[in-house]
Amino acid sequence: MLRKEFADVFKQLLSFLFILAIIIPGVVYLVPGIGDMKSNRIDVMIAIIETLLPFFILFLGFSAFANESKQKGMEYLMTMPISRNRILFNKLIPRVCVILCMMAAILPLATARHTLIELQGIIKIMPLIFIAAFILFFISFSLCASSNDYISLFLNVILCVLFYLLTAWFILILPLYVRYGYSLWFTEWQKHWNLLLSKEYMIQIPMIAIIMILLVIPFIGSFWLTFVKCDFKPSNTFNNKQSKYFILLFLAFFLLSLFPGYIAYQRIINRRNLYLTQQNKLILMDTNTLYIFGTLSMKKIKLAENISNISIFAEDTQSLYLSVRFKDVEEIAKLNKFNFAYSVLFKMNEPYWSNSYYYNHCTGYLNLLLKKYDYAINDDRNMIKNDDYNAIAIAIDTATAKIKKYSFKNDMILSSYYIADDEIDGKHFWLLRCFGVRDYKQIIGIWEDGQIEPMDISGFYFQYLNHTLFAHDKCGYHLYQISDTGAKLIRTIDSIFFFQHEGSISNCRTSNDIYVTSCERKFLERQECDEHKNIALLNLKSFEIQNICPQKGNLYYTDSDSVYYVEPESIEFSEDDWRRIYPEIKKEKTEFQKQQEIMQYFWIEKQCKKIYRLEGTKKQFIKQICPDSGYGFAFQNNGIITIQNNKFHVYALPDLRELHFKMLDWTTFSGS
Repeated sequence: MLRKEFADVFKQLLSFLFILAIIIPGVVYLVPGIGDMKSNRIDVMIAIIETLLPFFILFLGFSAFANESKQKGMEYLMTMPISRNRILFNKLIPRVCVILCMMAAILPLATARHTLIELQGIIKIMPLIFIAAFILFFISFSLCASSNDYISLFLNVILCVLFYLLTAWFILILPLYVRYGYSLWFTEWQKHWNLLLSKEYMIQIPMIAIIMILLVIPFIGSFWLTFVKCDFKPSNTFNNKQSKYFILLFLAFFLLSLFPGYIAYQRIINRRNLYLTQQNKLILMDTNTLYIFGTLSMKKIKLAENISNISIFAEDTQSLYLSVRFKDVEEIAKLNKFNFAYSVLFKMNEPYWSNSYYYNHCTGYLNLLLKKYDYAINDDRNMIKNDDYNAIAIAIDTATAKIKKYSFKNDMILSSYYIADDEIDGKHFWLLRCFGVRDYKQIIGIWEDGQIEPMDISGFYFQYLNHTLFAHDKCGYHLYQISDTGAKLIRTIDSIFFFQHEGSISNCRTSNDIYVTSCERKFLERQECDEHKNIALLNLKSFEIQNICPQKGNLYYTDSDSVYYVEPESIEFSEDDWRRIYPEIKKEKTEFQKQQEIMQYFWIEKQCKKIYRLEGTKKQFIKQICPDSGYGFAFQNNGIITIQNNKFHVYALPDLRELHFKMLDWTTFSGS
């Protein structure tokens, strides 16, 4: 009987291949425009196979007993001297083998046209692709006795597959709703899916696979329990019996499938959930709770309910400053690091939202920029333009908790960000950067008396230091002296250096030197600075530049004015590697650009990094760290948090000694 089943399934496979042999040439060569390029023909062929293969898998399932039904041999089959379990085994094995062979054949074909970067995502979900194929088969196989009509069978299978998908999606998203306040609506599926498959969450693929397998068990289990006890005819009796088994099994496995999601989300953590304080205490932000770990201690602080996100964005000697987001409200709060007193400094409600926090640890001012949505929803739930460009600048004196508010209206305000705040003759002011035309940005000044001053300053990016604003454009740097009467151009410098980050250099600093990225004039004129840039020391009085070393990584500044340089290891690559990553634009890249693209690719793979501390014109090596991925490396103000071998490691600046927290169990990511 098993040999006969293999023969029947092989005939079905030949029929499927015959259909493909007719459809593929017909579409490729008869549809206008598709056959113009060889690459187009291959892509269309792969797309047709990928589209029709699920339907073939469904057909293999619900047609398992088709021959017996047509030849009226079901009664004879049931009276044969073999067990019904053996009958099911003989039906399943040939079909499972064919599906495995088809998947093994189509996967290399489907991935051949993808770049290495695209293949990373495919390889990551490869187990889910195989599981999904067999889930389609088992669902359709479990319904093979529901009707003798192929059309009715097909419709029943499609409905059950949709029911399965909605149930699985609900179970996957439910923990996100409970833990983070995410919407349960299917309209936000892309955001949910990206989170579920995020590299930083590490454990989502096994969780999804377990849930998918658990939810298919009621389908195949109810069919098996019914088949071993009942005959196919009368079909109503068989279907009623199977439905009862299905309901009981579905309720049981639905509840059981909630546990993988619950357990997995209890273990979820990423580097952005962690913050290392100046006192080398580690704060774990978990929904509505803060866990503060010392070397031998742990403090648990319970915040309000229904919090969707917590983040720490600033710190001084006494306090931490947090953004606490609810569904429609955001709180800016202060947490005392010693007595753990929690106080709300400011609360903002929709339709205002903040996209810019700026804390000046020199002046003690915490600055926020609140903006109104530039779009609104009409009664038909369509986006309509909102001409109300109101914005509010908030300045909080963290020492006294006094709040200053400045409302203004500007058609560029929705794209504005804080650059700096400072004082002149006891008078406080703030500088905001707004988008102008043709990628240029403009500066708006706000004074504490409420005066709003659009300054005649534009450029690509800006840097502020001690009442001096550096504005960079195509001609170089323009230096403006900021005073209570406005901005005055005092000097223009050719652009042979670049600041690493836009914003404000610490006003507390006493040194006249700052680290920048430099580029020789000849490379600047040929637009080859990316290949030949250096870390350099810039004197802010004489504007002399001393090159230190070639720059292959990133500079990191801390509040203590220490500067660190992180250099990733070099990656050797061949021309074949390049062709696989970017096969269609190979000739448009220089060798250096190819190296950078390769480095970007390997950024999401394991890549060691050397950390140096810059002192004068020298760089001092501190430590080499090899995180699991580029996304598993976070350089914070007080240390580095990495993921190595799926475990978190915390290193404290300035010497990067590793910290250990006895009360923190990394295997469960909870306080013990």
